[in-house]
Amino acid sequence: MAKYVGRSKQRFYAKKTAAKIMVSCFLVIVACGTLLCYGRQQKGWKTSIYSMEDDNVLSHPSVHDSRSKKEVRADFEQFLQEVFRENVTSDGITLNYTLKNPTDYGIKNVKPTLGHYTKEAMQNARMLTENELAVLERYDYDKLNEEQQLAYDVLHTVWKQDLSGDNVDEYQEPLSPTTGTQTQLPVILTEYHFWDKESVDTYLQLLQKIPDYFDEIITFEQQRSKEGLFMSKRTAQDIITQCKEFVALPEKNFMITTFPERLSGLTLTAEQKADYAKRNRSAVLQNVIPAYQKLIKALEELADTGKNQEGLCNLPKGKAYYQHLVRSMVGTDRSMKNILKLLDQTIEDNKNIMSDLLVKDGSIYEKALSVKYPEEEPDKTLQYLKKQIKKSFPDLPSEVSCQMKYVDKSLEEHISPAFYLTTPLDAYQDNVIYLNGNAKYDLTKAFTTIAHEGYPGHLYQNCFYQSQNPLPVRSVVNIGGYTEGWGTYAELYSYSLAGLTKNVASFLKTNTLLTLAIYAKVDLEVNYNGWTEAEVRDYLTDFGYDKTACRTIFDAVVAEPAGYMQYTLGYLEIIDLQKQAKAKWGKQYSDKRFHTFFLSLGEVPFVVARDRLAAS
Repeated sequence: MAKYVGRSKQRFYAKKTAAKIMVSCFLVIVACGTLLCYGRQQKGWKTSIYSMEDDNVLSHPSVHDSRSKKEVRADFEQFLQEVFRENVTSDGITLNYTLKNPTDYGIKNVKPTLGHYTKEAMQNARMLTENELAVLERYDYDKLNEEQQLAYDVLHTVWKQDLSGDNVDEYQEPLSPTTGTQTQLPVILTEYHFWDKESVDTYLQLLQKIPDYFDEIITFEQQRSKEGLFMSKRTAQDIITQCKEFVALPEKNFMITTFPERLSGLTLTAEQKADYAKRNRSAVLQNVIPAYQKLIKALEELADTGKNQEGLCNLPKGKAYYQHLVRSMVGTDRSMKNILKLLDQTIEDNKNIMSDLLVKDGSIYEKALSVKYPEEEPDKTLQYLKKQIKKSFPDLPSEVSCQMKYVDKSLEEHISPAFYLTTPLDAYQDNVIYLNGNAKYDLTKAFTTIAHEGYPGHLYQNCFYQSQNPLPVRSVVNIGGYTEGWGTYAELYSYSLAGLTKNVASFLKTNTLLTLAIYAKVDLEVNYNGWTEAEVRDYLTDFGYDKTACRTIFDAVVAEPAGYMQYTLGYLEIIDLQKQAKAKWGKQYSDKRFHTFFLSLGEVPFVVARDRLAAS
């Protein structure tokens, strides 16, 4: 998942790409019978209170430009265009996922590249961000129009946060079990858009660059190992297993088998298609597969060199880096103390709600386990949700469509239950949601997961915002707490659309949020406060998790720190914003008005969202 603004050399792989694979959490119903033993606490949601430790003030330098508003706005527009072009042209995948027609945006003759994963590239990216921030701060904010002021506030906030993570480049991790380069790259490439012959040619050139790019990742990991920063042994073994499965049957690799069908939309002769298929097969077998094999060998050599098998805070700069990750990925300005307090309160509140529901109906747990949703087939579920949200969500253009696809079997064990790939700015109408057909994921129960990825989740959020024709530069910002927080909001909201009884819907929604809050708390406790695996197990067993589940959750937060925060804290930030909207708007409040307000902002740090709400 892209995490925040940066140069593409970092942004595609370290922070993931503009492709923004949106990964949904797979949530389980915890053994809630144990919740009855907890003491009663205050009931109901708590609106979070920001402490003095929170950086909750939106500010910008005071500049007085003697030029007219028209001149300042024209100059600023040119600056934003330059920032946009710089970002989208620095790697071929980001460009392909951002624009269908680059020439319409003044972009021509771009050299195919994957960018670089080196400390030098990261330092260059930092210097570029510093320079752009300096230029941004020279503009007279008061002379910009409303849309430009929003772009200013977003870029200013995000760039400053990005730069706050100084001297921690070596802490970045390009490889991880779920969101790592080795997992996402094959899927992203398989969905690389073939608009015309030129895009196919560029794609084949990009495949040939994978060995060099992976060599840079290997060198980076070797350097991390020398500095005592290499990943845990269990994480390394998981990634090694994953890569071995990907290369197990080279001739049947899905990057080869799916290629001919991808050419079907182009006007090509049979001979041209055959030639392209031959070239693709050669590129996969001679470049992609060997690159993965080399990565496997390197990781096997490094697997035992990790000095830290637990959370980030056990590394010299790990605690500061984790705070930087949380703030950058979520878009929050809360302190770690405030976040932990909010999570603990959320857990207590939702335990109490579930306890009350169990007291009212002793069979509600069994009812929740056996719940039947209105639709069980993914395609029908998507269409059902599309109709159900019309009352409380703004309309989408009628031409928006979505295709459901399944991940290749070689990826099933390691990739998420579902994910959504965002669309180009100038071709946002055609969407794809990937589903994981692994037997451990019962897709007949995927109602809320499809809501998370589709309607009113990621697909809906992305398409609604793009239909507003926003400034292109806004696409270079990716704030996980905004997108995944909204995905979680959509997921939980969908229980009210499922035709369930009020109590069962409340029980399922509460359980899901409780599960997420528990995971996020473990994430923070392990990576910021230093909980050991034994401490995690002691905590989770009180919620009914067995030893295997405890280990799985511990490994997940060690391998991908701050990952759960995007879903949980992002959602809680949205709920807090919604509470403020209800208080401010009073009788004029409606869910539809709030949804329209929030989605119209696009991806913004939550301090910016609060500022715009105050002015609404």
